[in-house]
Amino acid sequence: MSQRLVRRVALSIIALWVAVICGDYLAYQFSADKTGHYVPAVRFWRSLAKLGNSTAQFNLAVRYDRGKGVPHDMHEAFKWYTKAAEQGHALAQNKLGEIYETGFSENGKTVAKNIDQSFMWYRKSAEQGYPLAQVSLGWMYNSGLGAPQNFRQVIYWTRLAADQNFAEAQQLLGWRYFIGKRVAQNYDDAMFWLSKAAKQGHPIAQYYLGVLQNDEKSISQTLQSAQKDNSEAQYILGWRYYTGKHVPQDFNLALEWFHKAAQLDHHAAHYYIGKMYEEGKGVPKDINEALKWYRLAAELGNGDAQLRLENKLRQWD
Repeated sequence: MSQRLVRRVALSIIALWVAVICGDYLAYQFSADKTGHYVPAVRFWRSLAKLGNSTAQFNLAVRYDRGKGVPHDMHEAFKWYTKAAEQGHALAQNKLGEIYETGFSENGKTVAKNIDQSFMWYRKSAEQGYPLAQVSLGWMYNSGLGAPQNFRQVIYWTRLAADQNFAEAQQLLGWRYFIGKRVAQNYDDAMFWLSKAAKQGHPIAQYYLGVLQNDEKSISQTLQSAQKDNSEAQYILGWRYYTGKHVPQDFNLALEWFHKAAQLDHHAAHYYIGKMYEEGKGVPKDINEALKWYRLAAELGNGDAQLRLENKLRQWD
C-alpha cells in the first residue's frame, strides 16, 4: 500500500472517529462516501457498535442496508437498526417505522408487516423532533393506521415538521390548505406554506404556487393534465372557472370539470358540487342535493364538508 493511500485511509478513520463520537451522521456520510473506504469504516463501526454505541449501530445498519463495505443484508441491517432504536436513536426509530410499515422478505427469512410496531416507532422518532417521522406519523393518523383516524393529529405533526423547514411537510400543509383536505380551505395559508417549500426547490409546491399566482405555463399544463384524466388538474380547472381565478367565470364549465374529478373520487370536487347546489350556481338551488354531495365529500375526508355537516347546515336559507 502506497504512503499516499495509507495517509488517505488514516485521515478517513480519524474523520469517522470524530463523526461517531459526536454522533454526527452527516460527517460520517461525507468522510466514508468521499474517500470510498467503506471496508475499514465498517470495521470501525462494528467494533463500536458491539460496545453499544447507538450511532455506530445505526451507521453499520445503513451499510448493510445499502450494501457498501459489506454485502447487502437487510436482516443484518434490521438487527442493528433495532439495537440503535432501542437506545433512542431517532433516525433508527424512523427506519424501523418504515420497515414495519411494509415488512420485507429476503433469503427465505421474513420480517412481517406490523402496523402497530410501525406506528410506535414513528411516534418515538417524531417525539424526538425528527421531521420525516413526524410527517409519516401524520399520514398514519390520516389513514387510521396504528391508531384511530385523528385529523387534528395529522395537522399537528405535519405542522411540527413544517416549522422545522422540512420542505415535504410544508408542501403537504400548503396543499391541504389549498384544497381543503382535513382543514378549512385557506388560500393565504396555502400560499405561505407552498412558498416556503417552493423556495427549497420542491417541484409539487412550485406547481401549486404557480396555480395560485396565475402562472400561464401552469394553466396550460393543468389543462393538458385534466384532459388525461388527472383528477387534481380537473378539480383545479373547476375551481378556476368557479372563482373566475385567472379565467372568465363560468359555472357550467366549473360544474363540468368538478363532475369529472368527482368521478375519480376527488373529495374537494364533491364539496364544490355540493356548494354549487347550495348556492344555486350553474344548477337550480337544491338543499337535499347539496347535502348528498357534502356527505360524499366528508366521507372522503374533506374538511369544509365535515364542518358544513357538523354545523347542520345552519347558514342555509
